[in-house]
Amino acid sequence: MPARPWRLLIPDAVAPHVTAIRAGALLARGIRGLIVDLDNTLTLWNDTRCAPEVEAWLQDLQAAGIGVCVVSNNGPERVSAFCRARPHELPWIAHAGKPGRRAYRRAVERLGVPAEAVAVVGDQVFTDVFGGKRAGLWTILVRPLGRREFPATRAVRLVEGLWLWRLRGTGALRPLCGGGADP
Repeated sequence: MPARPWRLLIPDAVAPHVTAIRAGALLARGIRGLIVDLDNTLTLWNDTRCAPEVEAWLQDLQAAGIGVCVVSNNGPERVSAFCRARPHELPWIAHAGKPGRRAYRRAVERLGVPAEAVAVVGDQVFTDVFGGKRAGLWTILVRPLGRREFPATRAVRLVEGLWLWRLRGTGALRPLCGGGADP
């Protein structure tokens, strides 16, 4: 297994897509709030549209009493456009400065549940997983929805791919119960 500092780069669970993360599996782990990334997690990069299956997933979470807060490094115009377009507007934090801890702590406050009942869901190891783990939260890594990304993210994906390949070889990537295969 990797040395101790590298544990911050190992997701607690993996799922192929946000819609594979079932409310029942979250509730079974005591999770009542989700901090979710926007680009390539809830919607395609730089897109404000929400796929019907993602919209249904968000509604299922709400019906189960699981709150969702969107945390993104994007600007407020983009993040608010997505969050305000939902039938029940989602709380959000833009210019989050991920992987910094501050936005994650603010999101936990907005969700109104204890930190131990909050999980982070995102498609990037070096922002979503690393930031969530630094903030002491449980993390779920999903596959990116698309291949189109911010140019710097494409470069980081090369290193991330090698890291995930190594983790697969050690058995460190654990599928979320009811969440399907790893990314």
